[in-house]
Amino acid sequence: MSKTMTQQSYDKILEAAKILCEYCENNACENCQVTRLTDDAYLDATEEGIIDDA
Repeated sequence: MSKTMTQQSYDKILEAAKILCEYCENNACENCQVTRLTDDAYLDATEEGIIDDA
């Protein structure tokens, strides 16, 4: 299920990630599913022109 990324969706994803990461006690961020999801959201937001990857 692929949705079009919006600024509002991107902001919500980043806020949720921040909350989850603050709660987390694990130090393996490079292997974290939250990190992977925020990376995917970043790529989608870049493709939609929401953020500039300059």
